[in-house]
Amino acid sequence: MLVLQPSDSFFRRSVSIAFPFYFLSFFLSASVCFFSDRFTGGEDMLSRRRCPFCRRWFHPHPRLKQRQKTCGRTDCRRMQKRKSDQQWRTEHPDYFRDTYALQKERYGTRSDYKRRYRQQHPDYVRRNASFVRKCRQQLRSAPLSPTSPDLHVTIESESASIRINQVSHTSRDIFVTLDPS
Repeated sequence: MLVLQPSDSFFRRSVSIAFPFYFLSFFLSASVCFFSDRFTGGEDMLSRRRCPFCRRWFHPHPRLKQRQKTCGRTDCRRMQKRKSDQQWRTEHPDYFRDTYALQKERYGTRSDYKRRYRQQHPDYVRRNASFVRKCRQQLRSAPLSPTSPDLHVTIESESASIRINQVSHTSRDIFVTLDPS
């Protein structure tokens, strides 16, 4: 078996073949240094932390670093949000105070607003009334569902008997046969 060393005359004479070997050795040594620092606990690697809610260990995301407080599960993030909201409200107790009272004083309640709007816009009231009438009429004339039990039959004569032969599911037609007896 022939083993070539870099000091052999073969490497000195042919640069085109020797270059890839040297380049490959340089690349491998550089990548080993990079990967060893990155994945074996180098300086860039953040230490593990414990989630304050589920008590599981996690590695913080490299971009968030020390700002990441939870492990990232949905429940833990929700509890962290609730905790931070509560903390913010205790630090700013007057932020939401008196806004409703000021708005109510300026604009009144919703029912007051609606009443004033209807008084100032009678054409809206007429359009809305006709729209409601039309909708209710359509609901009344809608076909019964095939599974609906509320089929009403009125008999005007006591001497005639009514027998239902067929109920069509695709239309509102009911075929009735009258037996005069």
